Amino acid sequence: MTHNHPYAPLYKYHKSEYIEDLTRSGRIFIGTLEYYRTLEAAGSMIPDKEEGKKTLTEMVFALTKDTPAPLTRTALRIPAGTAPHRDTVIRNNRIRARYETKDLWLYCMSNRLMSLMMRSPSSGIVNILVT
Repeated sequence: MTHNHPYAPLYKYHKSEYIEDLTRSGRIFIGTLEYYRTLEAAGSMIPDKEEGKKTLTEMVFALTKDTPAPLTRTALRIPAGTAPHRDTVIRNNRIRARYETKDLWLYCMSNRLMSLMMRSPSSGIVNILVT
Protein backbone atom coordinates (compact mmCIF):
# COMPACT_ATOMS: atom_id res chain seq x y z
CA MET A 1 0.00 0.00 0.00
CA THR A 2 1.35 3.39 -0.94
CA HIS A 3 -0.01 6.87 -0.63
CA ASN A 4 1.43 10.36 -0.76
CA HIS A 5 0.17 11.69 2.53
CA PRO A 6 1.39 10.08 5.77
CA TYR A 7 -2.00 10.62 7.45
CA ALA A 8 -4.20 9.50 4.56
CA PRO A 9 -7.25 7.50 5.69
CA LEU A 10 -7.17 3.73 5.62
CA TYR A 11 -10.23 1.57 5.00
CA LYS A 12 -10.96 -1.93 6.20
CA TYR A 13 -13.60 -3.91 4.32
CA HIS A 14 -15.52 -6.44 6.40
CA LYS A 15 -18.80 -8.22 6.58
CA SER A 16 -21.19 -6.23 8.76
CA GLU A 17 -21.10 -8.86 11.53
CA TYR A 18 -17.32 -8.41 11.89
CA ILE A 19 -17.66 -4.63 12.08
CA GLU A 20 -20.23 -5.02 14.85
CA ASP A 21 -17.84 -7.31 16.73
CA LEU A 22 -15.04 -4.76 16.27
CA THR A 23 -17.10 -1.85 17.59
CA ARG A 24 -18.65 -3.89 20.42
CA SER A 25 -15.61 -5.75 21.73
CA GLY A 26 -12.63 -4.17 20.00
CA ARG A 27 -11.60 -7.52 18.53
CA ILE A 28 -10.08 -7.88 15.08
CA PHE A 29 -9.05 -10.93 13.10
CA ILE A 30 -5.46 -11.18 11.96
CA GLY A 31 -4.69 -14.01 9.57
CA THR A 32 -1.66 -15.33 7.76
CA LEU A 33 -0.93 -14.45 4.16
CA GLU A 34 -1.42 -18.13 3.34
CA TYR A 35 -4.93 -18.00 4.84
CA TYR A 36 -5.90 -14.91 2.82
CA ARG A 37 -4.45 -16.39 -0.38
CA THR A 38 -6.65 -19.46 0.15
CA LEU A 39 -9.73 -17.23 0.45
CA GLU A 40 -8.69 -15.27 -2.63
CA ALA A 41 -8.27 -18.48 -4.64
CA ALA A 42 -11.79 -19.54 -3.62
CA GLY A 43 -13.13 -16.24 -4.98
CA SER A 44 -14.35 -14.86 -1.66
CA MET A 45 -11.90 -11.93 -1.58
CA ILE A 46 -10.37 -9.46 -4.00
CA PRO A 47 -6.78 -10.65 -4.52
CA ASP A 48 -3.75 -8.45 -3.98
CA LYS A 49 -0.85 -10.07 -5.82
CA GLU A 50 1.70 -7.79 -4.15
CA GLU A 51 0.96 -8.75 -0.54
CA GLY A 52 3.90 -10.46 1.11
CA LYS A 53 6.32 -9.38 -1.62
CA LYS A 54 9.24 -7.02 -1.31
CA THR A 55 11.89 -5.90 -3.78
CA LEU A 56 15.27 -4.93 -2.39
CA THR A 57 17.76 -2.92 -4.45
CA GLU A 58 21.43 -2.55 -3.64
CA MET A 59 23.99 -0.33 -5.34
CA VAL A 60 27.66 -1.10 -4.75
CA PHE A 61 30.17 1.41 -6.06
CA ALA A 62 33.20 -0.65 -4.99
CA LEU A 63 33.19 -3.94 -3.10
CA THR A 64 35.91 -4.22 -0.46
CA LYS A 65 36.17 -6.42 2.61
CA ASP A 66 34.45 -3.65 4.61
CA THR A 67 31.46 -3.21 2.27
CA PRO A 68 28.34 -4.87 3.75
CA ALA A 69 26.49 -5.45 0.41
CA PRO A 70 24.48 -8.54 1.46
CA LEU A 71 22.68 -8.97 -1.88
CA THR A 72 25.85 -8.72 -3.94
CA ARG A 73 27.78 -10.99 -1.59
CA THR A 74 25.01 -13.62 -1.65
CA ALA A 75 24.70 -13.52 -5.45
CA LEU A 76 28.48 -13.80 -5.98
CA ARG A 77 29.13 -16.09 -2.98
CA ILE A 78 31.57 -13.71 -1.33
CA PRO A 79 31.47 -14.15 2.47
CA ALA A 80 30.92 -11.08 4.66
CA GLY A 81 34.12 -9.45 5.88
CA THR A 82 36.18 -10.70 2.95
CA ALA A 83 37.32 -8.99 -0.22
CA PRO A 84 36.56 -10.43 -3.65
CA HIS A 85 39.28 -12.49 -5.29
CA ARG A 86 42.14 -10.25 -6.47
CA ASP A 87 41.17 -10.89 -10.11
CA THR A 88 37.58 -9.82 -9.44
CA VAL A 89 36.60 -6.16 -9.52
CA ILE A 90 33.06 -5.20 -8.56
CA ARG A 91 32.22 -1.56 -9.26
CA ASN A 92 28.98 0.26 -9.96
CA ASN A 93 26.98 -2.89 -9.41
CA ARG A 94 23.21 -2.68 -9.01
CA ILE A 95 21.39 -5.78 -7.92
CA ARG A 96 17.73 -6.40 -7.18
CA ALA A 97 16.20 -9.27 -5.29
CA ARG A 98 12.49 -10.02 -4.99
CA TYR A 99 11.29 -11.86 -1.92
CA GLU A 100 7.96 -13.42 -1.09
CA THR A 101 6.81 -14.98 2.14
CA LYS A 102 3.61 -16.71 3.14
CA ASP A 103 4.68 -16.94 6.78
CA LEU A 104 3.44 -13.45 7.51
CA TRP A 105 0.64 -12.13 9.74
CA LEU A 106 -1.58 -9.50 8.12
CA TYR A 107 -4.35 -7.10 8.85
CA CYS A 108 -5.38 -6.02 5.37
CA MET A 109 -6.42 -2.44 4.72
CA SER A 110 -6.75 -0.18 1.70
CA ASN A 111 -6.06 3.46 0.99
CA ARG A 112 -8.88 3.45 -1.58
CA LEU A 113 -12.57 3.78 -0.87
CA MET A 114 -14.21 1.27 -3.21
CA SER A 115 -17.86 1.67 -4.14
CA LEU A 116 -18.01 -2.04 -5.10
CA MET A 117 -18.07 -2.99 -1.43
CA MET A 118 -20.92 -0.58 -0.73
CA ARG A 119 -23.26 -2.45 -3.08
CA SER A 120 -23.43 -5.54 -0.92
CA PRO A 121 -25.79 -5.25 2.07
CA SER A 122 -23.65 -7.68 4.08
CA SER A 123 -20.49 -5.62 3.55
CA GLY A 124 -19.31 -2.73 5.62
CA ILE A 125 -16.37 -0.39 5.81
CA VAL A 126 -14.38 0.82 8.77
CA ASN A 127 -12.41 4.03 8.32
CA ILE A 128 -9.20 3.79 10.34
CA LEU A 129 -7.39 7.02 11.14
CA VAL A 130 -3.67 6.57 11.62
CA THR A 131 -1.94 9.34 13.55
